[in-house]
This record gives sequence, C-alpha cells and structure tokens, in this order.
Amino acid sequence: MKKIVLIGCFVLFSATHALAQPATKQNCSPNTVSVPVTYHFKDTDAQYAWIYHSLNPTLAMVQDRVDPISTNIEDGALKMTFCIPVPAETERLILRVGPRAYDLAIRPITKLSSDLREMSPILLVEQPRPDWVIVKSAKRFETEASDLPSFEVELYNFGQAHSGGQVVFEAFHYWSLCARGSTPARVKVQVSLSGQRLRIASSDPEYPEELVTRDAELTKDINSCSANFYLRTDFGTTGRLPPGPIRIRYTLKRAEAKVSLTSSEQIKYYFTRGYRLKVIGEGIW
Repeated sequence: MKKIVLIGCFVLFSATHALAQPATKQNCSPNTVSVPVTYHFKDTDAQYAWIYHSLNPTLAMVQDRVDPISTNIEDGALKMTFCIPVPAETERLILRVGPRAYDLAIRPITKLSSDLREMSPILLVEQPRPDWVIVKSAKRFETEASDLPSFEVELYNFGQAHSGGQVVFEAFHYWSLCARGSTPARVKVQVSLSGQRLRIASSDPEYPEELVTRDAELTKDINSCSANFYLRTDFGTTGRLPPGPIRIRYTLKRAEAKVSLTSSEQIKYYFTRGYRLKVIGEGIW
C-alpha cells in the first residue's frame, strides 16, 4: 500500500482522457466512403471493454480527422466504422488508437450504390498490449461527513512506474445564452486525498485525512434568466503510479476562508450539476 499525496508539479506534454463511450451506430452520408476497422489486442487481459472504450480512435486523411460513426466490441476486438471523403489512391490514412498512430494505405473501394462506397476492411489484429496509463473510471460519492461530494478516480498502469498526472475537476451548467458572464472569481475549497492499491477482498481502512486548500475558478452568468456557470479547479497530481491498478478518492470540504457569494448561494450548488474529471499527463489515456 502507498499513500499518495498532493505535490505541485506539472507535465510538459499532456494528453487528456474523458472516459469515452461507444458511439451510436449510424450510416455514412452520400458521396463519402465507409471505412470499417477492426483493432484487436493479442493479450486477453487487454481485451476488456473499458480498455477499448478508453482509446478514443480517430481516422485522418491529410488534415481532416474524424471520429467513428459506430463502435462495437465483438470477440475481444474493437470494431469501428469511419466516414471519409473519397480519397485518391496515393493518399494515406492515419489511424490513432490511444497514443498509437498507424500510417495506412488506401484499401480497394467498392461502389455500393450511386452515392455510397465502402473500403475493404482494415484489420489490425494481434496488437501489443497497452504500455500506458488508462483512466478506468471516475465516480461521484455523497458522504455524510461533508455536504460536498467526493470523487474517486481509478487508473490502471499497464507500463512501468509512471510519474503520474494532473487531476482537473470541472463543473458546469449551460442552459441559455441570454446572460453575460461574470469576471472569474476565486472560490476556496479543501481537498482531502486518500489512495490505496486495489486488492481483492481488501478491508484496509482509509488513510487519515490530509487537507489541502485549492483555488477554484468560478464564472457565472449574472443575468437572472440563466443559471449558467463554469467552475474549474486542479486537484493536484496523482503522485507516482506503480504498475497495476490505483484508486484515489478526493473528498471536498469547505475552506475556512470566506467566499464572496450572496447569502442565497451555496458552494454545494456548483458540485451538483454536470461535472467532468480529467487526468492530464504524458502517457495517460
């Protein structure tokens, strides 16, 4: 077991993961080419849905990069369909799967109808297992000890020991555009951080609290017809990540400092709407 503490360091290059979900199946528009792609890790312990869902695949031709219009996990492989403009035979395709990039030649194209075409399938099978950190999940918890929620980030390091990444929290609510935004204000909150290696049937108690004060930047609309707002704060770095699974829980508490909000507003409000957790760092996906 290892206690993970907040430290003040930043990475030079960042890659962001936001827990991608499977795309809904659609059809390509006329005068485009449907490109079916199958991506398959050769190791069975790398064929789980949460791993494939983290890859955020894109396909690029020249400078245009597109997301898949459909994804499906079948027989331990990720199957995707992309729609691209009709390419010339000499053009190349760049498939990005997680941090990996594949330079691919144009496959033969079959004309399905007067305005629909399909490329022969691209098969990338028996690929090496991931050697990077994957954000497996991000969950929210309500706690009796605080009227502010807790958030738990679960990561899995498939590679060697990793220096870690920056955990960023964003809360937001966008409903109407009738109001103009306020100048960003600073809201102080305290973060209690605990972490432990995941172990089967572990009954280890949580680590004692360690409170760290963080500044959150709050922008909100000042017109009464809208409740739009955007709140952002850095929880800090994860600390060093050993190989295997790691789970870190962040519990938010009110800081002692006085907050410049009207008496009718509560900090809790900004943690009850839409939110996003991002882990930013080199080699984190």
